[in-house]
Amino acid sequence: AVIASDVGGMRELIRDGVTGCLVQPASPRLLAQSLERVLDDPMSRAELSRNARDYALEERDWNTITGQYSGIYRSLLNERVKQQPL
Repeated sequence: AVIASDVGGMRELIRDGVTGCLVQPASPRLLAQSLERVLDDPMSRAELSRNARDYALEERDWNTITGQYSGIYRSLLNERVKQQPL
């Protein structure tokens, strides 16, 4: 299970309460509380871990990521072609 501060792109990678826990940045007390909750509850920890693994395999595998990047590049190229004078 992942516990992280809610900064940068963490929200894109971690679904709070589903695939991990996000805590307010610069809050050691909240971080410690989240760690204790996950460590003290093996069922919740196993569920978070299982959900995170499933999410990574379904949404963050290389085939999915490369497909997303290819789509972005195609879209940008199409826009560029539309903007060029004939």
